[in-house]
Amino acid sequence: MYRILIVEDDLGIGDAVRSLAEKWGLQARCVKNFRDVMEEFNDFDPHLVLLDITLPFFNGQKLELTKNEYRIVLALMEEKGKVVSREKLMERLWDSDSFVDENTLTVNVNRLRKKPDGVGLTGFIQTKVGTGYMIGA
Repeated sequence: MYRILIVEDDLGIGDAVRSLAEKWGLQARCVKNFRDVMEEFNDFDPHLVLLDITLPFFNGQKLELTKNEYRIVLALMEEKGKVVSREKLMERLWDSDSFVDENTLTVNVNRLRKKPDGVGLTGFIQTKVGTGYMIGA
């Protein structure tokens, strides 16, 4: 059975998505507090993570992700415990034949890395020099 982890602070929305997933025959769990995401992620071992783009944090702070930042987080969480290569991330973000400068990925990851750090979730994204990136343990 496929497992889906839903990250949503709105109890109504999270429960509705969870119920719908269960009706489709999926096993679903909803995380309401973003600070618990990695613990729940490791405990539940999901096949897919549904992540709200605007994530409320403690003290009323919010973490807003761009489309590319959101895609980076999803790609890293789907490969938990593994390093995701820069090439794989670039293919995931820019699924086209047009040339995209590798520096564009670096800028996106650096911008994304600052957001969780800014609300107290330090070390969320780790760089593995010469290989790629991974979600911090």
